[in-house]
Amino acid sequence: MIYPEEFPRHGRDISNEHTFYRRFQKEIPHSWNVYYSLTLITPDVPMREIDFLVVSPYGITSVELKNGKWRFQKGKWEFFNARSRDWQPVEGKSYDGPVNQASSQIQLFREFLLNHNQWKDLVYEEYFSSAVFFLKNSTKEFSHTGQRKTHLIGKDKLENHNLESVLQEIQNNFQREPIPVEAIQAIHEIILKNLNLVTKDELIAINHEDKLLSLTKEQYSLIQGVKENKRSIVFGVAGSGKSLLAGKLALDFAKEKHRVLLWQGSKALFNLWQSELKQHPESESITLVQHPKEITSFEFDILIADQIESILDGMELKEWKLYFSDWFWQSKQWVLFLDRSYRMQNHPILDSLLTSVRQTWDITRNIRNSNEIISFANLLVEGIAGNPNLESFTDVQLISVVDEDDFIEKIKYSVAYLKRRMSVLAEPITILYPEEAIFQDKPKLKEFLNVREYSLVPLVDFQGLEESVGILLGFSDWEQTKTRWALSKAILHFRDVVCILYEERERESIASLLQKNGSSP
Repeated sequence: MIYPEEFPRHGRDISNEHTFYRRFQKEIPHSWNVYYSLTLITPDVPMREIDFLVVSPYGITSVELKNGKWRFQKGKWEFFNARSRDWQPVEGKSYDGPVNQASSQIQLFREFLLNHNQWKDLVYEEYFSSAVFFLKNSTKEFSHTGQRKTHLIGKDKLENHNLESVLQEIQNNFQREPIPVEAIQAIHEIILKNLNLVTKDELIAINHEDKLLSLTKEQYSLIQGVKENKRSIVFGVAGSGKSLLAGKLALDFAKEKHRVLLWQGSKALFNLWQSELKQHPESESITLVQHPKEITSFEFDILIADQIESILDGMELKEWKLYFSDWFWQSKQWVLFLDRSYRMQNHPILDSLLTSVRQTWDITRNIRNSNEIISFANLLVEGIAGNPNLESFTDVQLISVVDEDDFIEKIKYSVAYLKRRMSVLAEPITILYPEEAIFQDKPKLKEFLNVREYSLVPLVDFQGLEESVGILLGFSDWEQTKTRWALSKAILHFRDVVCILYEERERESIASLLQKNGSSP
């Protein structure tokens, strides 16, 4: 089987990936699993995409496609730049060539499996291998590289042999015992169950932007610790994986035959989780609720709450206690996942909960967003203290507008830039705004956004969700702390690139902020 079952229709196929997708589909036995375009996100290691991951009874192989001309000379890899018509070294990457790229990908995948299997190997290390398919080089051109672990396959082999025989040779099919069927199934379940929810409309499991979010050692220890403590509060920064951990805990407890009440305060995530739980046999032991008034209607062994900050802020302590008595918090097993900013706040409800809690946890690492986006978010709320200089922005684009017509033109520019930058040609671009009032004096802008194929969403409806790229507009009074806090949270909804449109009158405030940090808008 190949996953996803259909080749993605959006984006540009510059590496002949579609051709090989079809070849894998036709030439690989049905009992093998092939996963296309998996993006591994692990802390402290740059994001890596695996073009194809092949899991057969005899091995696990990552395949990297190279559609350009390459050579290995004087111990270094170089590629032929067709535009400048010369050979150039690999620069600006976290790897020094295709071999290092491919070998690190399979190592990251092995770590991913360990993270999701209690740090135990499902498959012995020798069953993991990597390969580079060179579509414009012959195999013999790389016979002098001295590579043993990474297999370098040229166009001669790829054109004259089917992919099954090529993979059989790589995986030493006739020299090792087959992988147990149970282990292959476990690998498949780990891949599918740990897909990160990043779109607002459908599960990543059926979306063609497959993203694997690997648990960090810190998160794995946290899960184990929460299981051992009856009452816990987990504080975490945006992008630290709180919602992923909440879902992981719910499934783990359900597997252990506990009755789980999963309280999801975000309407968007509530709808997503409602759909996802139907795919898990453990869902019979999990009850999903959105409002505290529903909680007392169910019998349960453990309560897991996520994204409930707006509910906490909207209630007085007296009203809270109408739903939950002190006895409830002192006797029940529960864990709450809250934004880290609440750790530093005086909040009556939270203060009350802290008298019953046995353990608190603090996750300070954002593993989702680009470093530039994280740095800019930190700059907004922390000023210049402790922040690296941002001499120029590429992941954060600050774009000024002078009037309503300029707004429309700059949005067109931003959309074109994002689609070109990330090759998301067929995807609607998400545009977030703080409140409806920003359109009161901009009727043409609102009409333009509604007619065009943009995804215009108020921030309150995007709670707990994320996209790869997007646009923010409507934030005013940048000199105010309240605005900067709101903007710092909003920017973290986008992992890779964000365009922020600001009115020209805000330029002085923004310039003051950035120039102190060595940048300018």
